[in-house]
Amino acid sequence: MNKSIEVSFECEDYLPLDTTLYLSSEMTLNIKRNPEIYGKLRAQIYASQNESGVSGVIINVAGQELISDTNGYISTFIPLESQRVKYVITSSLPLQTDTIRMPSGEYDVLLVK
Repeated sequence: MNKSIEVSFECEDYLPLDTTLYLSSEMTLNIKRNPEIYGKLRAQIYASQNESGVSGVIINVAGQELISDTNGYISTFIPLESQRVKYVITSSLPLQTDTIRMPSGEYDVLLVK
């Protein structure tokens, strides 16, 4: 106890940590999730019938209202305090799913029924 140690931490989806700690009976390691991973939401509203993105679709996710662009993409950043591993979504068009899982990216699609 009361000894100085060096700690390095690296893990997928988390911010790296490199610090010095003093050993004690109660210690806290300040590990933080990378807010860019679970906060940056991007997906495409896609109609498989005509194999294209659908523009103008209203999507509600994490208290935010989004409208798909001309190629059917939605994009937003969800603040850290509201970030989740998955989000329930509602849409102005019926979709095949009502959730989107994180992390998300340009290859994630929400299929129109």
